[in-house]
Amino acid sequence: MKVLYHCYGGSHSSVTAAAIHLGLLPRDRVPKEEELKRVPFFDRTGRKSEGEIRLMGEDGHGNQVYVLGRKDLGPVAIRCLMGVARIFGIDTSNLFLVDTLPVVNLKMRVGGFTSRVLRLVSPGRAWVSRGTQQAYYHLVRLVEEVERKTKIRAEDENTAPTIPPGAREKKVVFYHCFGSAHSSVVSAALHLGLLPRDRVPRAGEICRLPYYDRVDNDEIGTPFPFGTDEKGYEVYIIGTGEGKKLIPKLIAEFLSLYGIPASNLYFVDALRNANWQVRVGGFLSRRVGLVVPGRYLTVVGIRRNYPAFVEAVEGVKDRLPGRAPVVDPP
Repeated sequence: MKVLYHCYGGSHSSVTAAAIHLGLLPRDRVPKEEELKRVPFFDRTGRKSEGEIRLMGEDGHGNQVYVLGRKDLGPVAIRCLMGVARIFGIDTSNLFLVDTLPVVNLKMRVGGFTSRVLRLVSPGRAWVSRGTQQAYYHLVRLVEEVERKTKIRAEDENTAPTIPPGAREKKVVFYHCFGSAHSSVVSAALHLGLLPRDRVPRAGEICRLPYYDRVDNDEIGTPFPFGTDEKGYEVYIIGTGEGKKLIPKLIAEFLSLYGIPASNLYFVDALRNANWQVRVGGFLSRRVGLVVPGRYLTVVGIRRNYPAFVEAVEGVKDRLPGRAPVVDPP
């Protein structure tokens, strides 16, 4: 099984929980600050490592234990990973995603910010160490509950194969924007020929597209299928919220755990073609609830900048026959 402990930065609470799980830290007493500092990755990761899934070790039952820093994208990241698992047929009954952020106290937050963001390492590490000590037994209980559940799951003899045949050959294009409701929808529709390339579509043609201005805030992070193109690429849209750089990286990292190469993935930032009308209209419609004026404004913005969408999608389709990079090049 795979156990993934995750928190904001992947430097403190998730690392401490993983260390407890692997027996690197005691359970019957609070460790000293020196013991915490010796834990791999403890207060040593920076912003560049956010989105990386790092192996901490293997426990006594053969379970692989990982840590992840996913910033404040907890629900978005979980929906993203579960959705991607469905796309590739990955059996998530062997996956435990454990959020350690609820046990994080004020000292840990202040210390982590001071150490990793402000780079005042010594005072920040001291604060976060004291905070971790205060929260330590909460982490111990969390780990013990995870171990209980993994033991129950391991006793289930009906566990399905991890991934089906052909999953490693599947090729996917992800058009992403903030909420997967406007610019990614138009881009995916262009990719699959659902919108014309030789003229600006009418407002009704845009509004009738699947998912257009219909994805709610609590669905951000969920990949939605759009279809398969003539080259066999499956086309999806996905909202990344504030994680435009983190979510593509996280998806590639997650799939690599199952032997699915990043060369099978193509991420396209559709938001780069959204002008101010699309952005403001999307905010009004999806975030504020002013659907009619917000939707109208997004359509005006899409039609005004439509040639840029066409040019961008044509560039993507031209590059697809070769090796698909993890991130759409600038």
